[in-house]
Amino acid sequence: MIANSRIRLIGLVALGALIGAIGAFMAYQARALAPSPEQLKPYVWAVVAVPLGSFLGSLLGQWRLYRPFAGWLLLTYVLSLFAAARLERIFVGQEAAVANGHASYLILAIILQSFGALLVAWRLSAVAPAAPTT
Repeated sequence: MIANSRIRLIGLVALGALIGAIGAFMAYQARALAPSPEQLKPYVWAVVAVPLGSFLGSLLGQWRLYRPFAGWLLLTYVLSLFAAARLERIFVGQEAAVANGHASYLILAIILQSFGALLVAWRLSAVAPAAPTT
């Protein structure tokens, strides 16, 4: 039963991350290259959708562990944004990144957040209490 609850938790977080990644890629496709302040919603959704979906998946899987999930997903969210910015600067360069509207930054952020959400789910599912059996 423990293995089943662990697989269920990882699956629900992965499903939430996948739904968030799909929403993030849809927001990424709707972005403008040189946005005005009114057009920043796609950028915000592109970096918020994966952690939000992962957290909702974790609530469905083990709602008793929402605090550790929230903390680790927040840490993953913040660090993935910094890592994506650094990787974009290393591999693409500042001038090219500005010219293409930081497209590689958004894609890297989505990928890093999805990978981080799966790592958090895998780690916290090991300490999650098993569902009671009757």
